[in-house]
Formats: sequence, structure tokens, C-alpha cells
Amino acid sequence: VMDSSRVVESLRSGGFEVGFIGISIDPGDLEVTPFCPDVLRVICHPAHPLSGRKAVRPQQLAQEKFLLREEGSGTKELMVKAFREAGLDMEELRVEMELGSTSSVISAVESGAGISLVSAWAARGPFAEGKIGYIQVPRLKVRRRFSLVRVKKRPLSPAAKPFITSVPMWTWGEIS
Repeated sequence: VMDSSRVVESLRSGGFEVGFIGISIDPGDLEVTPFCPDVLRVICHPAHPLSGRKAVRPQQLAQEKFLLREEGSGTKELMVKAFREAGLDMEELRVEMELGSTSSVISAVESGAGISLVSAWAARGPFAEGKIGYIQVPRLKVRRRFSLVRVKKRPLSPAAKPFITSVPMWTWGEIS
């Protein structure tokens, strides 16, 4: 698991045959196949005062300790854009720490270290287990599609061919 920009770099350098990203890119030498919808949700510890609230304003989040993904992360890029569109400057956030993976962000939120914005797919399990809560921020609507990427002109191995053919057929359903 790594951020989207490193996935693209690894594909181009021959480190991987296929990868998954959560940002839109200029494909150039890459074949990009969108396959799974996603929504980014604001998460918090279940005992957090904003947990479960239905109409939190983006500016209220500026008062909270924030846990971010690292530079190059598709999630962070989308977060910056969404906050700007909602009238919240990233400079206003109380950034507690930057972490290298979504699972480390979720673990830190579970421990009460702060709040964050993460993939609803990644948050489903911890939320169902009662380890995290959601903060409803109606003005922060962040939707994206995960995409499978590969280098167009690089031949695929016998194992990779059926794999990339099957990905778009996986049943994902809708996430909210």
C-alpha cells in the first residue's frame, strides 16, 4: 500500500505490472481503467463530541486536531481541493501529524489522536466494529473512482492478464 503518485512511479519504472490509484491523472503512457466508486468521509473517535452530528460546518473542523496523509497521496490531494471548495484553507487546520497509509490514519483516529478524511471503503470495517465514528459535513462532498493502471506498451505476464480482466467485474455496489 502506497500513495497514488508512488504507484504511478513504480509502474513506469517497471516495479509493478498493475496498480490501483485514487486520483485522476494525465495518462500519457498509462492505460487507466476506472472501476470502483468511493466517497471520502470525515472520521473521528466514536466518543468525539462531533461523532454522529448531522450538520457540521467545515470551519468547525479547523478547531480539531487533524491527521493527514503524506504528500503524493490521492486522498490528501482530494482533501485539499474539497476543503478549498468548502471555504476552508488547509493553513487553518491544526495538523497533528502526517501518516503514510490510510490504515495508519484510521488506527490513529481509533486511538483518539485526531480526526481525518478517509475512503469510506477503508472506514467501513472500523465503523461497523464501533472503533470510529463519522462526522457529517454536508458541504464536504468528496467523490472519486479508484482506477486500475498499467503501462500501455508493456506486455503483461500470464498471471496479470486474467487479473486485470476480472477487476472491472468485481461487485462493489455503492458506498455512501
